Amino acid sequence: MTQILILGGYGMTGSLLARLLLEHTDAVVTIAGRSLTKAETLKTELAQTFSPGRIRALAVDVEDIGSVRAALDGIDLVVLATSYASHCAPVAIAALECNVDYLDLLYGPAKLKTLVRLTGEIEKRGLCFISEAGFHPGLPLALARYLGAQFDRMEEVHFGCAIRMKIDPHMQMPESISEVVAAFSQRPLVYGDGRWMMPWLAWLWPYRRIAFAPPFRAFHCIPLFLQELALIPVECPDVKETAFYMAGFNWFVDWILSPVIILSVLVAQKAAIAPMGKLLFWGMKRFARPPYGTQLVADAQGMKENSQWSASVTLQHDDAYFLTAAPVVALLKQYLDGGIRRPGLWMMGQIADPARLIRQMSEMGIRVETQKNLRS
Repeated sequence: MTQILILGGYGMTGSLLARLLLEHTDAVVTIAGRSLTKAETLKTELAQTFSPGRIRALAVDVEDIGSVRAALDGIDLVVLATSYASHCAPVAIAALECNVDYLDLLYGPAKLKTLVRLTGEIEKRGLCFISEAGFHPGLPLALARYLGAQFDRMEEVHFGCAIRMKIDPHMQMPESISEVVAAFSQRPLVYGDGRWMMPWLAWLWPYRRIAFAPPFRAFHCIPLFLQELALIPVECPDVKETAFYMAGFNWFVDWILSPVIILSVLVAQKAAIAPMGKLLFWGMKRFARPPYGTQLVADAQGMKENSQWSASVTLQHDDAYFLTAAPVVALLKQYLDGGIRRPGLWMMGQIADPARLIRQMSEMGIRVETQKNLRS
């Protein structure tokens, strides 16, 4: 059986990854993090449902490459499910040295630069490294490829994401909030006329109104650039327009906090991330209002049989963390049966079989709605 090590395995996303892997694959799962006690606690909980022989617990310091190397003994694939892009380098290097495949759920261009520098050695050793896995990043490129197959020529594809979370007032701030704040510092690019460009005032004012499926409505969204988007014009060369748009968590975060956070991160950079993270998490808790849930909408237009068609895919789930974990496990099901594993560095949306990915996510409980309409 394949041995999978999950670093950050008892976190919000990591624990769901462990549970879904045990439920939907026959892999042996090692839950790892700095706290052996937390890893053992989750192992005991999961052992009530799944075979104890398939679950292990381990203490690993992700920032210590020696600790990571030791943890990789006997492992086939390491999954980096922590919240910090800085963890990429020691884990990726250790994976290379130990001839172990690698997958991460991290966001950030600096992390990708680290992996790109290792590409030659990855290919030389015949390893499969997958980055930008999860919900966003992860699904947009896969959905673009899925929709592209519905047309003879897909000309536009746009994405809208809405996250409305009900947060326990006593919940402690998750580490992932820092990565959300860091994303505010990225240039909000959209693709048009054959180039990536920044819309006027996109940092300070919503740029596009996106219609979401019930129980949501239309929200004002701002563009957010994901590195995988750059591959859409490559994978779908007829596309003339594409962009990813993000709705905020609630009205207070959208209209009051977001401009403050953006300006603070631009001026103070890394020094602003921690205090702005606390402010953002407070705003998310204090002003959260129903309906709750998470949606990702992909809308495309193009030509088929000399007629103009539109097609869309909507994915939704009550839990944003589940919508992050389920696509990764769907991808790993394809990896485990050998269908997609090949040497090199890949993004999830680039290497996955999109139709199979959608079908497997639906089987795990993600609500999927597809539409196709003749426009003329």
